[in-house]
Amino acid sequence: MTDNKKVGINQEGKVDDLELDIKFECPPVRTKRHVFSLNVSRRRMKIARDIACLTRSEASTALGYANTAIISKIESVQTINRKLLSLDLIVNASCVYGVSADYLLGISDYPERDPETVEQLAVYTAIRHNLNDASKALMLHVIGKTQEQLHSARTRELINQGIAVFNLFDRLYELNNESFDQHMRGGAKLLQKVNEARRLFETADQAIKKAKHIAQARRKSFTAVLDESEELGANE
Repeated sequence: MTDNKKVGINQEGKVDDLELDIKFECPPVRTKRHVFSLNVSRRRMKIARDIACLTRSEASTALGYANTAIISKIESVQTINRKLLSLDLIVNASCVYGVSADYLLGISDYPERDPETVEQLAVYTAIRHNLNDASKALMLHVIGKTQEQLHSARTRELINQGIAVFNLFDRLYELNNESFDQHMRGGAKLLQKVNEARRLFETADQAIKKAKHIAQARRKSFTAVLDESEELGANE
């Protein structure tokens, strides 16, 4: 895509000139060195156990602990330390909970272990962010413009770019609907957000078309009045 300007609101509360930046490529996995975070791993150990539908007692047994004390300490913000979250524990927990070790370490944002599934999730995540950005840009643009400017070419371009994102999502869903419905966590929520954004763009599209037709009708009516006045003037 071309380099685009960002949305800006000036001191008078008006929307400055803007252009929508929509990118379809997946974001890079990591561009900076990962810094291990005990707090992130603690939270994800708890999330992973919930994903696996295991109680602390069941998880303790599966991980080879005699009781739930260690699991409780691992998931507790007050007692967590690096000795408890060893690399061996991370590897064992990834197997027991069925998630990736990268997720438990905070390197990946997706618990899935299959690289292909993770790649698909990254695509859907990128699309979701693009939809959010497109929706915000459209709302700011419409709010900041007067009624006479609603059917401008720029607004039409914004709507067309948003529709392009929807078409891309529909195509991805068509090609991967089985894995999306059965294996993608949060897939239903993403579909809901996509449909909400789609309705927003469709409503805006209809409003722009209606405003355009009204403006055309007014111009025709005004032109007819002028023509009639000229005829009357010529006959006098």
